[in-house]
Amino acid sequence: MTYTVLTQRPIQLTPRQKEELRESVAYDFRHVKDEDEENAEDSDFTPIGTSTPADDVQNTEADASSQTIPVWKTDEYLLQQLFAREEKPLNITPATMENNALVLRHHTANPPLRSLYSEGLKLCQPDNATNAFGEPPFTNWAQGYKETLDYIFVLDRELLGLLKMPKREEMGEGEPQEGRFPSDHVCEMAEVEIS
Repeated sequence: MTYTVLTQRPIQLTPRQKEELRESVAYDFRHVKDEDEENAEDSDFTPIGTSTPADDVQNTEADASSQTIPVWKTDEYLLQQLFAREEKPLNITPATMENNALVLRHHTANPPLRSLYSEGLKLCQPDNATNAFGEPPFTNWAQGYKETLDYIFVLDRELLGLLKMPKREEMGEGEPQEGRFPSDHVCEMAEVEIS
């Protein structure tokens, strides 16, 4: 949806994009946080640096002989202070369909952006411009995620050249890998004319 909003005027959202927008506006992220906290309380996992009551009994003698650490430097104290803080609500515009309409009007008032890879890849590497927008099939190649995430957008620059993109058959299981790609994001590079 972001690609559509940046490159189209007027913005034409598909029915699926409209439904995604409605669902994302209605989604309450506080439920995820509450579920995470409940799962942590129900977990049998003991994080490193914490102890069980049985460990406490065994470690009592060792603690007596160790140096005394000020209470404010202990992990337990720091964790207590971290969780004791009340969360302050962020001062943000609430996510509503009306506020999304404001955002869409703002975008409509601005000129559309052009994607350099969408314009140029089909000229220099047509067999690799397979994304629905004419973009490369992927710009991110991680173990579990291999999709197009990265773009080069411009307003009014003339495209002079592009770095060709690798093809799926040239990639390994997942990047980064030593001696291959230094990141799971594949490098994009464009040469443009600056007047």
